[in-house]
Amino acid sequence: MMQQSLYSHIQSNKLKTYLLIFGFIGFISAVFYLLGIYFGETKGFLIAGLVISLASGVGSYFYSDKLVLAMNSAIPANKEEWFDFYTVAQNIAIAAGVPMPRLYVFLM
Repeated sequence: MMQQSLYSHIQSNKLKTYLLIFGFIGFISAVFYLLGIYFGETKGFLIAGLVISLASGVGSYFYSDKLVLAMNSAIPANKEEWFDFYTVAQNIAIAAGVPMPRLYVFLM
């Protein structure tokens, strides 16, 4: 019962992510199209809007986690140094029946 609920939440979150990204692409493209109407160059502005929004949407989908980790100087949490943190996360993953996530530590 718990796994079905967990996987349905995962599926729901993926759907929301895709809708958000495509909504962003549509919104930015519409803004560029309206700017194109104002400046009299609709096709060029629409293409520029599509290219910029696609690059931004795809880039944020695939690289946002790496960007946040780099901005905060996060380091991977290894089992020897962060034993309690690592084992708690491992136990939760086993109990939930999901793969062990990659763990990082933000050092201040």
